[in-house]
Amino acid sequence: MATQNLITANPALSALSQLKANPIDFLHFNIIMMGGPPTSGEHHFYFGKHGRDPGPQPNGVQACFKLNHIDSGFIDPVQITCKNVRMIPATEKFDVADIEAYSLGGMGADILVTGQLSGCAFCVLKLGANVVVAHIQPGGTRGTGANLQTLLQKSGRFHGFKNWQLTYVYGAAINYAARAYAVGIRQNGEWRIFGQAVSGSDVDAQVVSVKRII
Repeated sequence: MATQNLITANPALSALSQLKANPIDFLHFNIIMMGGPPTSGEHHFYFGKHGRDPGPQPNGVQACFKLNHIDSGFIDPVQITCKNVRMIPATEKFDVADIEAYSLGGMGADILVTGQLSGCAFCVLKLGANVVVAHIQPGGTRGTGANLQTLLQKSGRFHGFKNWQLTYVYGAAINYAARAYAVGIRQNGEWRIFGQAVSGSDVDAQVVSVKRII
């Protein structure tokens, strides 16, 4: 049965189960609008259907969901624990060869969340079972979103992992034009991270593309 036909009378629990079981299909048919606190680590989040969601759209999008640490704008959300990756703002000092990063680990919460990407880059380093990530905002010496992705692809290194080139940089030069979301799911001890590029506003959003980052 197609994912877009599986949203039931309990949309938050049903959608969460679908996202974990088959993230690629879910992300093709459902927008996930994400936002998180300004610190990386495990936090309580709310997951549910977006209160402004207009229902199925002609472009195939079934629903808009929210995954946020603030309980606002939801329809009957459920509370879950997620690993949040903070955005490194353009106002902070930044060294492309010594980037603050967050190691996801294999214990605790099994969903990775980070705020909306609007020109930002989401960086991943995969070393066996160890996955290290960062969310970086463009601006200042970092340049535009497109320039930032190119810079990180060439010279980006994580603090504590300077001998390893980044596995993948998801950003505005190649992967998306307007905005995007990055979400991760841990299944059977392995992290899988996806980028969902979207266009339009909250009430007429369209999925442009879905990419598995690792």
